[in-house]
Amino acid sequence: MKSKRNKYLRVSYVFSLLGFIDSIYLTIVHYVNSSPVCNLNGQCEMVLTSRFSSIGPIPLAVVGVGYYFAFMILVTYLLFRFKNDLFRVLFVMISFALLVSAGLVIIQLFVLNAVCQYCLFSEFCTTVLFLLTLKEQRIQKIKILTPEIKKKLKLN
Repeated sequence: MKSKRNKYLRVSYVFSLLGFIDSIYLTIVHYVNSSPVCNLNGQCEMVLTSRFSSIGPIPLAVVGVGYYFAFMILVTYLLFRFKNDLFRVLFVMISFALLVSAGLVIIQLFVLNAVCQYCLFSEFCTTVLFLLTLKEQRIQKIKILTPEIKKKLKLN
């Protein structure tokens, strides 16, 4: 059982590292005011400079750096000292990130009519991280909504 846990968590670490690197690249591109190398379709700059590319003055790339860094820290901790409560935090975090990623894909496809390969890669990483986390949750048989959480949320 432990080797399977390590396997999925290690793969999660790799994908969070890839997302982290992707977000760092986009952050650098933003702050040096340059255009990203866009091999897919040449629409990256349109997406990255759109009104949807930041939350107020903060670029989404910076949010991505923080998100992937936090994910790597949590996964590293879980690799050495697995705790169900901490795993629940990870699960909630990745679930929220998946919803945000889905929204961003919809915005690219149907609002902007343009896609950014780096954004899509980040959204792909988040989707894979969600699936790996879901697999881990099933292997470990961790109940995300414990009776205590249900009571606090008044779901009983």
